[in-house]
Parts: sequence; structure tokens; C-alpha cells
Amino acid sequence: MRGLGSLLGWYLRKKTEGRRAQLLELMNAEQQSFRQSPKKGASGSKNNVQAQASGSSEKKDADWTGVIGFFHPFCNAGGGGERVLWAAIKTTQEHYPKALCVVYTGDHEVNKQAMLARVKVCLPNT
Repeated sequence: MRGLGSLLGWYLRKKTEGRRAQLLELMNAEQQSFRQSPKKGASGSKNNVQAQASGSSEKKDADWTGVIGFFHPFCNAGGGGERVLWAAIKTTQEHYPKALCVVYTGDHEVNKQAMLARVKVCLPNT
């Protein structure tokens, strides 16, 4: 059974290798763009908060740079499930600040900026 799981894992990695590389490339481009954009003032801005791993995890968790996927069929619908989804993403980003969080959804007509804008309006504490 263990061999079957290993074979399935190898197959899935090979099958999704190109998409993973594309996501990591997009993330790196966004980070470069963010670093080069003009910085806002430090007074009262939440953008200047440094993410850190907390709890009982080791320091090496803060340096982990993998991809973490969240599956949610309608992540922009405004229901109660979105609150749980965004809380999970926020906690994951605090625990693994260098990881790439990807949301797989059925809301294909919504882009990243629209999704994040809705989160800021509907869930202001996230």
C-alpha cells in the first residue's frame, strides 16, 4: 500500500510540476513588484508588520518555501465558509511566511485583486 501511495505522489508531482513552477514564478514577480513599489508611511500602517512563526514550531518552519493549496468551491460568495478559509490562510501565512498559499475555487470569473478587496470589506480583521 505504501508503494502505491509513493507512486501516486510521484505521478501527481510530475503532472503538476509545470503549474507549480508557474505559480512560484508569479509569486516571485509579485514580490519584486511589491519591493519596488513606494513604501507608505510607518505611522498606523498594518503593512509594516513582520510575519513570524509562533507557537511551539521550530524556526525552520518560518523558512519553509513550499506551496499550500486551499480548496473552496465558492471563495467569493460571502458565506460563512469564507471566514474560515481566510482565517486558515492568515494563520498559515503567519506560521509559514515564505510559503505560497493558493486558493483553488470554482469562482473562475473572479481575479485575485477582486477576491482580496472583498475580504477586506467583508472581513476587516483579516
